Amino acid sequence: MSGDAHNYAHRGVIPRALHHVFREIDLRTDRLYKVHVSYMEIYNEALYDLLSDKPAASDSLSVLDDASNTVVRGLTKVEVHNEEEALSHFFLGSQGRSTAVNVLNSNSSRSHLLFSLYVEMRTSAEASERALISKLHLVDLAGSERTKKTNASGEQLREASCINKSLTFLEQVVNALARKDTHVPFRQSKLTAALRDALGGNCKTVMIANLWPEAMHVDECVSTLRFASRARCLETEAVVNESDDPGLALHKAERQIRELKQELAMRDMLSGRGRVVYEDLSAGEQLELQHLVTRYLSGTAELDELPVDSLKHIRETYKAFRVVAGAWATAAATGHAGPQQNAASLSGGQGSMLDSDAGGVGDVDTSQGAGFCIGTAPQQARPAASAGAPGHSGGSTGSFASTPRAPGHQQHGQQQQKQQPFGQPADQQVLGFSAGGVSGGVDRNAWFSKYKHSIPQGRRQSDILKQQQQQVAELKQQIKGVGAQVNSSKAQIDTLNAQLEAKKASASAAACHSTGGSTVLDDEEYQLMQQLKAAKVKYRVAFDSLKLLRSGLEPVIDSLAAAKEALITGFDEWWSSQGLVAGSGAGNHQQQQQGQIAAWRAAVADDNVDEDDD
Repeated sequence: MSGDAHNYAHRGVIPRALHHVFREIDLRTDRLYKVHVSYMEIYNEALYDLLSDKPAASDSLSVLDDASNTVVRGLTKVEVHNEEEALSHFFLGSQGRSTAVNVLNSNSSRSHLLFSLYVEMRTSAEASERALISKLHLVDLAGSERTKKTNASGEQLREASCINKSLTFLEQVVNALARKDTHVPFRQSKLTAALRDALGGNCKTVMIANLWPEAMHVDECVSTLRFASRARCLETEAVVNESDDPGLALHKAERQIRELKQELAMRDMLSGRGRVVYEDLSAGEQLELQHLVTRYLSGTAELDELPVDSLKHIRETYKAFRVVAGAWATAAATGHAGPQQNAASLSGGQGSMLDSDAGGVGDVDTSQGAGFCIGTAPQQARPAASAGAPGHSGGSTGSFASTPRAPGHQQHGQQQQKQQPFGQPADQQVLGFSAGGVSGGVDRNAWFSKYKHSIPQGRRQSDILKQQQQQVAELKQQIKGVGAQVNSSKAQIDTLNAQLEAKKASASAAACHSTGGSTVLDDEEYQLMQQLKAAKVKYRVAFDSLKLLRSGLEPVIDSLAAAKEALITGFDEWWSSQGLVAGSGAGNHQQQQQGQIAAWRAAVADDNVDEDDD
């Protein structure tokens, strides 16, 4: 198997196999290979690691096997990068093998040797997700000996006995596999245990029989040929072996999750939905969701405010309900003020606070034992009415019928009416209009802001508009990023084309002077061609993505314009329903106000467009 170490032409099977393996690796430039080697000796039914720093220590080696793979635990595996390194380790390990001189051979092998190659192959596209593995056992079996011919005695006699016994067990295993017995005695010897995955099944087995063509050794030759004929009956079926490394499976799962998230984002974009977050919520987001659930249970938040845009949000909302319910149950059991009482006090707002007879602003509320109440400002603290402030009228005055109130609020309503000037009820003072129509100082922008932030319908329309604006901004950002990738790929293609042309020109000039016009493709030029091909593929993928994103931008912009128009139209309807329109005044005054409203609508639309462009 090793051949003549001093004559390259007479090298053995192992050096030739190493040359063939690394030659194939060098020719397959589109794949990534990693090769390890190990060298083990079986001497007198004991295992020795010939590549270890302490080859004599064999107690740490043991053969472990399962249904598909056999591993020698503790065996040294050395990574090699070329043929020279592999041959160096092979010759280094061969120096530690056991040999002896007998009558028939001056360098007789006294042990079995297993030189193994472990090859891992990955493609460039799936380097981090998929790997194919293979194992090559190059076995140098010690020859069977008849002690009466070799005149062995002492230690050599014991060595010959172990060699013959292990070869006998190997023949029994081969016979059992050939007959397809239900039980195969692999564990009878260390040799058969180590070669379990190389003797049938998922493998390819080749046996080389060495004969001594002399009449005195005809019996040994016939016995060897009979053993080789039985080995021919082994049925093998080699299949591709994929690595079961959990790191590769993890990378593959991460890539699939990433692609699924991109698919979901594209589906949401094409269906006109706002951005949906599929990631796990942070601690701050979970706390905010719990506060929203508390507000919903106390009646201060609407059902539409609960997030139901994805299954993740629905599950997190259920968890928040459980947390809030648990907090309320704990508060009820301990007798402390629970979250529902705190939320009710917040929802009661100024009504309950104004009903109290506190002496001033910020007085300590001694009735409930904790916290501050706002109190009621004294009459002399009220600021003077300004002509342009919302809530005060600079035009004609009038009176409205008092809004009916519950009996419990009658006293508070009377007190509030006494505090308001011009004889107007408190509700009308909050809105800031009079019976005669719109006051001259009413700021339409202020009411538009109030409509967007305080009125439920306006708040929903404003949220929809914000989602559309965010979607447009994100889509533009994606288009910008993909466009940068397209430009970068185009620049890379131009650079590689220039380098390749320069390389071809120099190669052509050199060929004209040397070989009369013939050119040879060298490694550098081949690498440039491979890089150019990969850059073109990258450019095409990025360009297709850019086209897809640009085609989806126009529908999103149309949806944004529709949301803007719906918000402005809804505000106009609310403005009219609240009586904030011109009343019985002069016709010129009404036309002037209508012109002002039209100008305001155009200004609001322009402001929204400017915000989108930013």
